[in-house]
Parts: sequence; structure tokens; C-alpha cells
Amino acid sequence: MRVLALLSLAVAGCVPGLGPGALLPAPPMSSYALSYGSQPEPEVVASRLLDLAPRRVSGSVEYPLGFDAHHVQGLVVTDEAFFVTSVDVPGRRGLLYRVPRNGAAPVELDITEGWRVHPGGMNRGKELLWIPLAEYDADGPTTVLGVDPVTLQTRSRFEVDDHLGLVVELSDGSLLATDWRSKHWYRFSQDGTVIERVRNHSGVWYQDCARDGATLLCGGWGRFRLTARLDRIDPGDLAVMSKRRIGRARSGYLMTREGLDLHEGRLYFLPADGHLAQVHEMVGLR
Repeated sequence: MRVLALLSLAVAGCVPGLGPGALLPAPPMSSYALSYGSQPEPEVVASRLLDLAPRRVSGSVEYPLGFDAHHVQGLVVTDEAFFVTSVDVPGRRGLLYRVPRNGAAPVELDITEGWRVHPGGMNRGKELLWIPLAEYDADGPTTVLGVDPVTLQTRSRFEVDDHLGLVVELSDGSLLATDWRSKHWYRFSQDGTVIERVRNHSGVWYQDCARDGATLLCGGWGRFRLTARLDRIDPGDLAVMSKRRIGRARSGYLMTREGLDLHEGRLYFLPADGHLAQVHEMVGLR
């Protein structure tokens, strides 16, 4: 039932039972302190990840997360860990997970800020994890968090008066983002100054992006969510340099439904929710 509820949320773009753009009822008090000096400690999700051993299938290696990851959003991959953003829909919480790749206990950080329960596609820059934390509202505001990947403490933050679905740091240190359903691209300085806002003409609803040299790889789907798209984007003029259709995971989800990252020359995807959540390392896809 949880998976069905999450799928219903993903299709409607809102909370089940409410119309598009509707606000969540009864927002929780912020559990993610606005003061940098008073932030919560991450909580252990499980004693250890017994099921994290990779499984090799045709064209990919699967890494099951081994716990209920709720409605997954963004993915960052390092040698040591998988970082995952997620929405706990029934609990109305925005979450950041750090999942060690050696089977040690994963940790969960509640980053909820009042109405802001929707973290999106994230990216690891030179120093920080950049995470958009938005309301479940197509036109609602977003807090962009810069989180230390080691301590999980917030080192930077700024406010945007729009719903941002993903953020990626470019080679020059600026930040690129998209709004709800990727109607527009935003370019920011790291203090939140808007450098430009331009129309996205690709027709793809991007979910997450990763740097690949001087270009970006962005994953998402078309209007009716029938095709998984992986586009190479020029971060200068934001033109689509190439586009590629890829398939579905064994769970049935489009491979580019949610998070993706590029690490050490290999692409990683995070398409499925809940207990089905697993990271897919794709071989030979670039």
C-alpha cells in the first residue's frame, strides 16, 4: 500500500487526496534547526545493512538499500557512501540518508522545515552537498541547503521564491537548478543571487543531474512519463547536445524516474521507492 501511495503522489504531483499544488495539512514544527549551531544528530536507520551486497543483472549492478527509503528523490555516489534525499509522505518529513557502502549502519537526517518537506535532486560540489528543500506546491518557495557530506551539518543556505526540483554545482562554482516540472532553468551564485532564469525547451521533466566533464547528464521523463530520458546538456547555453532513451528497472520503474549520479565514469540511478529502493550501477551506458 505504501508503494501505491507513493506512486499516486508522484503521478499527481501532490499529496494523495488533494489537488495539484495543494498544501500539506498541519505542517510539523521544524525539526531542522534554522540556527546552524543547533542542528539535530543523524539517527541510525538500521543496525547494519544486511542486504547491501550488490546483485549483478544484465547491464547493471544493483545495490539494495535494505530499508524503507520512502519516496526517493536525489542521489549522490562516493567511494564510501550513497547519499539519498527522500520524502516521508505519511510523516510529512524531508529526509537525507547517508548509506555506507561497506554495510555499516545507514543514518537518517530529518531536514524538514515547516511546510518544506520535499527535498529534490541533489549534487556534490567541491565541498558541499547541494539540496533543494521545497514545499509540495508548484509555486511554493524553496530553501537551498549546502550540507557538509562528512558531518551532515548545514554550511550554507539561501531562499528562492519558487519550487526547485534539482540543484547541481557547475565547474565555475555557480549553481544550476530547475523549477517544478522543469519549465525553467535557474542559474545562481552560491549566495543565492539569481544570475539568469530561462525557459527549458526540451520538454523533459528533469529529476536529477550530474556533471560529466564540461557537460551535464540529466535524467527525467516526458510529459506522460512513458519514456526514460537521459540528456546531455551544455551548461553554458543550456542546449540539449544529445538525448538517449533508456529502459526500466526490474521493479518496473523508469530508470530515470528519480535520482542519478556519475561517479568514476559510471552512471548510477535510483528509480524505486520504499523497500524496493536500490541503486543501479549501469555498465557501458555513457
